[in-house]
Amino acid sequence: NFNHVGNGWNGYVTLWDGTAPIGWIACDNLLSSSPLEASQINALQMLGFIVSQNIVRSKYQDQLFFANNELEVKNRELEYLTAKLEELVFIDPLTKIFNRRALERYFNEKWALAKLENLSLSVLMIDLDNFKSINDMFGHLEGDQCLKSVAQLLSHLIDEDNFILARYGGEEFIFSFVGITQNRLEDIAQQILSNVKKLTASLPNNQLEQPLTVSVGGAFTLAGNDIGYVELIQHADKALYKAKGQGKDQFLMSEIPLLQPN
Repeated sequence: NFNHVGNGWNGYVTLWDGTAPIGWIACDNLLSSSPLEASQINALQMLGFIVSQNIVRSKYQDQLFFANNELEVKNRELEYLTAKLEELVFIDPLTKIFNRRALERYFNEKWALAKLENLSLSVLMIDLDNFKSINDMFGHLEGDQCLKSVAQLLSHLIDEDNFILARYGGEEFIFSFVGITQNRLEDIAQQILSNVKKLTASLPNNQLEQPLTVSVGGAFTLAGNDIGYVELIQHADKALYKAKGQGKDQFLMSEIPLLQPN
């Protein structure tokens, strides 16, 4: 109401963000006309500093919050793209299991580690029998479905801790294990033979059905032996084709001398 309320002074304290002014605090003393004392000046300057710091901190906290949210979104996008890249590079597009490149990566990673503890390294090479006849009789779409069915069965067949299942090429699949016994390897091979027989190739409306079978070749060694993984696969491959030559639908083990390291 414009009534006189006293005599005094007024002043301003500048608020700063670095060297940039971001605002002011207006201070009025209407109770007395006494000048500002040094302690009051210091108190007002300290007030300005504290308020400035809180404003700046709040502003940058908001920016940091939004930046963290953006970073989290980018990380999720990166994880998704990494997973898609992994799928493109290391996953077989038909069967959705690992491919040959993934198998090579597995060997390169596991071989050196297995050698340190002289663990066993083993391979089962699996080939779908009569695959050309299946394609000719039932068609290539059913042939692809057979490959997918075999891959699905194999991927859920065993519960080992350290292994890989990969499509090696065409109708061939490979299991590779670290640290299992030869007896266990042979048991797994027999499980494969018996379970694949439960699958069939068929025409629409079940007009014609044919049970599926596989031939399996195995190779087993200790990592301390002087055998590379390429050679181990070659041993399993030879055993596989020997099994095919002897009538298919069977498992043969390659004879590799298990020499203990010096």
